[in-house]
This record gives sequence, structure tokens and C-alpha cells, in this order.
Amino acid sequence: MGEKRRNFALLVISVLAALLLAEGALRLSGMAAMTARFMCFDALMGKVYCESAEGTFSRGSYTHHLVINSDGMVDREHPLAAPGDTLRVALLGDSFTASEYLPVEQKFEGILEQELSRSLDQPVEILNFGISAIDTWNQLQIFHLKSARYRPDLTLLAFFWGNDIRDNIEQLQSGNPNPLLDEYDAPFAARLRQDRKNFNKQLWNHSLLYQVVHEGWGRLERSVKQRLAPAYLREIDRLILTGDRQDSTTGEVADVVDTGYNDDDVFFWNSAGWEVTRQLIVKLNADVEAAGSRLVVMHFPSEGLVRGGVPLPHPEFDAFLEQNGIPYVSLFPGYLAMDAGELRSHFIPGDGHWTPHGHRHVARQTRALLLDALSGP
Repeated sequence: MGEKRRNFALLVISVLAALLLAEGALRLSGMAAMTARFMCFDALMGKVYCESAEGTFSRGSYTHHLVINSDGMVDREHPLAAPGDTLRVALLGDSFTASEYLPVEQKFEGILEQELSRSLDQPVEILNFGISAIDTWNQLQIFHLKSARYRPDLTLLAFFWGNDIRDNIEQLQSGNPNPLLDEYDAPFAARLRQDRKNFNKQLWNHSLLYQVVHEGWGRLERSVKQRLAPAYLREIDRLILTGDRQDSTTGEVADVVDTGYNDDDVFFWNSAGWEVTRQLIVKLNADVEAAGSRLVVMHFPSEGLVRGGVPLPHPEFDAFLEQNGIPYVSLFPGYLAMDAGELRSHFIPGDGHWTPHGHRHVARQTRALLLDALSGP
């Protein structure tokens, strides 16, 4: 028995020594650089930003020293109570809203904050609650759990056509706690997963070896999933990202048809994805109003959805917002009127998020909506 314990201890020591040597060799070789991880796992919402995290964030050719505030926002610190006569706007959205790769003065929120303050001759604060890779389902949760505590005068939902509709129906199908039913308690299993994932985050932040292995495994997993996905879904994903409608097998222009898959729900107003999305926006509007705020919506497509030329139900979405008394601005008309060169200048090549020029356009398009909402009754 003693011999077995000694052998086991020797094995553990050998493995640890090998890992330490590999870690040291990687750091000395300069083959890879340590990167900070900004995302933590939340038992209810999934991905959230880690409170008070900071480090370098890059997207395309843009690099920024990102600082997350103490409430997990890509923003400066804000007290819960607005100072003096300051007007507050809560901004809900995804990675387009967060735009971690740019300083605030180059993002549409920073541009709008300055312009609205000057126009209204009154301080305006825009609080950025955007989180990368979330959807309307999560944004309803965020308003209930976080944004409402800051008592915003106005709540701006930045709605992205590229994945919100698909992700909303997948959230419903997952059986996660449902904000449509005011379910905000995370199940026990999810709380355990939160502890494990946040431990993994600590490994990421302190081990280059873990980062290299994790990233390599992630690339392999994504590649396998992509290869195993039905060809139609690969075509839909490429269309949304790039606007390319050419069938990779036949070389012909592919038709978009209503299938049982969630990925094409964005194209069909009567799809299950749009049905749950409409319910979420109606619920968000009611919750925002109950909290003493007012909901306004800015909605926008991906570059690929503009370039692809496939009809989308954005007039139906506009009519839905009007019917529910929700002020809105659509970025579709402006994008559809641009030539190819101008459109490209608004999006990071090979990535699809807004450039600083793109953010300035969003600010111009959204300014009148917010000005009317803040200065009105």
C-alpha cells in the first residue's frame, strides 16, 4: 500500500513538474502572449463581464485598454442615483453596443452623450449595459436585475438582426429560467457550473499553457461542428455574415426557405424566433414602464444581411413597434441606400462590427430619437 502511494505521489509530482516546465517554455519562447479574460459565467444569464477586470482587447486592427467597472459594465463608474438634474439613458445591447475595442469617445454612446447634453443644455449620462454575445432574452434579464437599479429616464434597446432572433428561440427551447414568466432564480446545477467556469477563468488569467490548450481545443470543436452542420445552415450563416448567397455545392444563388431550423427564422415574420422576440420586447416595454422609464428601440442588420439582398421583415418590425407605442429608429434605410464602398467603411473587414465611422453614423441616426424622447413628456 505504501509503495502505491509513493508511486502515485511521484506521478503527481512528475505531471506538475512537466506542466510547470511547459508553462515556462511557452512564456520564454514568445510563441504566444498572455491575454486577459473579461468574461465571467453567471448562473442565470450565462456570459457577463467580470467586475473590475482590465487588460488589452483587440478586434480587427483596433486595440484598446479595456476597463470593466465594479458593476460589470464596459463603462466608467456610476452611482446608483443620478447626480443633480442629470438625465439617464440605459443602453441595452450586445457586442455592437459594448464595442470593447474602442474608447468611449469613438463609440456611438459617447458621441450621443456629448451631443445630447449640448442640445438639451442639461447633463446626460448613457450607461452601457451591453454585453458581447447576448440576446433580447438576456437584455430583459439585465434590465430587471441591473439597469432598473440606476433608475434611467430612458432605456434604449439596440436590437441586432444578425443573431438576436435565432438566439431568443434557442433560449426558450433550452428550458432556462424564463424572464417572460419573471423567473430570475438560477437552478442549483447552474450555480455549481458558475463556480467551475469562474475557476477556469482564473486558470486562463494565470496560465499561458491553459490558454493555448483551451484555444486550440475551441478551434477544433468549432471546426468539427461547422463540418457536421447541414449544408443549408452553413449557407445561411455565411449569408448573414458576408452577404454571399452562392450555394457552395452548386455555385448557384441559394434560395432562403422556411425550415425547422432556428437559423433562418430572421427572414420569416411568422417564425417561432420572431414570435418569442415580439413577446420579449412587449415584456421589456412593460417592465421598463413599470420602473418609471421609457423604452425606445434602435434596430440594425449585419453587413451581410444588407449585401445579401434577401428580403427581411423590417417593415413588419417597424409596424409592430408602432402598434405597441414604442418609439424607434431603423438603420435599414441608411444602409440600403449606401453603395458597396460606403457600406464597407462602416464595418471592420472580416469581423463585421462597427468601425469608428460606423459608430458616428449610428449616433447621427439615433440622435433625433433620443432627443425627442428625453425632451418630450
